[in-house]
Amino acid sequence: MRCRFKNIGLIKDATLELGALTILAGPNNAGKSYITYALYGFYQVCGDYFSLGESMKALIKDLQETKHADLDLLGVDFNAIISAMAEGYSRHLHEIFSAKKDDFKNPEFFIVLDDVSERLSSLGKNPESLTMRYGSIKLHATLQQIEKRPHISFDLSAGNTHDLTYIPINHCIARLVLPHILSAPYIGVSERLGIPLFYKDLDVQKIALIEHLQKTTDGTNNDLFAKIPEIVQSSNSRYGLPVRESINFVRSIQDLISSDSSEEIAALCEYIVEMTGGVYRYQQPEGLIFSSKKYVRNNKFSLTVNLWSSSVKSLSSLFFYLKHIAQSGQLLIIDEPEIHLTPKNQIILARLLAACVNAGLQVWITTHSDYLIKEFNNLIMLYQLPQAVRETIMNHKGATTPSYRSQELLNPKLVRAYSCTGGRVTECPKDHFGIAVSSIDDVIVAMNDTANELAMLLAENVLQTEQIEE
Repeated sequence: MRCRFKNIGLIKDATLELGALTILAGPNNAGKSYITYALYGFYQVCGDYFSLGESMKALIKDLQETKHADLDLLGVDFNAIISAMAEGYSRHLHEIFSAKKDDFKNPEFFIVLDDVSERLSSLGKNPESLTMRYGSIKLHATLQQIEKRPHISFDLSAGNTHDLTYIPINHCIARLVLPHILSAPYIGVSERLGIPLFYKDLDVQKIALIEHLQKTTDGTNNDLFAKIPEIVQSSNSRYGLPVRESINFVRSIQDLISSDSSEEIAALCEYIVEMTGGVYRYQQPEGLIFSSKKYVRNNKFSLTVNLWSSSVKSLSSLFFYLKHIAQSGQLLIIDEPEIHLTPKNQIILARLLAACVNAGLQVWITTHSDYLIKEFNNLIMLYQLPQAVRETIMNHKGATTPSYRSQELLNPKLVRAYSCTGGRVTECPKDHFGIAVSSIDDVIVAMNDTANELAMLLAENVLQTEQIEE
């Protein structure tokens, strides 16, 4: 998959090809979050811009004449549809950032998927259905295989056929097909630290309505309901879509815990248990709880969110996502995953992200962390070693970090790394030893050079002092 970003915040023109693991590194205020939020936003709202195009006429005609129609998905140019969705999304891209339209001058987002036909071919093997009501219309749609080809079959069960429009048909197709092509993403925003603590107080619409009522002298306001849309719109402008969705995710945890991720992905939560020393759960009436592991006999604890450490807060949503929501093929986005983690835990986190890739998730991160990059490189080198040598290293437990596991080995072909500096994006060099991120490496080299020079000067000074004293 290739994406192009033009005139989006600090980014004037950047093209990125995503890997199973995509790393976007660079200094502060370089444009990484603009790219990340724009990508996330498209995945999240692209269905709003879905249109079947010319094929719609034949569908409506068949439904009006027979109340039944079949759409062969392999006969639809989905690449053209996705391009049109990206064009429509570009016109409203400022909304993802809750910004004014004038803040983004001619923004453009482009996306090209290389394996659309392959993804479509497998659809319908496990039939899916939904029913859509639109006015008097009741439309039933089923995604299924007909003669080993993916189809959507439509049946009009209620309503005047002359009232049928393209709107409910587009909605049915988008809801049945797009999750398999552009699967729903998860994002961990850099603001995630405060969300578990304050999410109950971040109902911005409720706060805005209360504030509006408080401004009245007698507690009433006849035009309040007429102004609700205006109030909601102004309150929403405080947060961009990724932040709002992160808040909504935490709010919905009590409902999400009734579902489970695949066994392989859910097991990855053990990495987070290893980093934090405890487990997360939701219980009424306290809400989010961080507690000791079940098999711990001494030093048991059970902490409400106001008592959590910063690292526990920063990893909480990722824990619930991996345990209850994540499915193979989904896009996992984390903005600066190393926030508030010790060097040891950053190394464990790198291994977790590599394991996520090998479990089928597509991972995108922004980072400033040399520890993450270096550990990714270790996993890349480990992958390429002969099996006997690799097993010897994997069986050796480090002094400060646990031994490696086979699920952490990182195929270098799956990794794409980019450096974002001054609004420009360049691909990082990659070889058998891993990736080189100049924006991080150059600073470390300069710092080490300075430390070496100071150490030499200090040693000389100490030697001269000792000679004088003698």
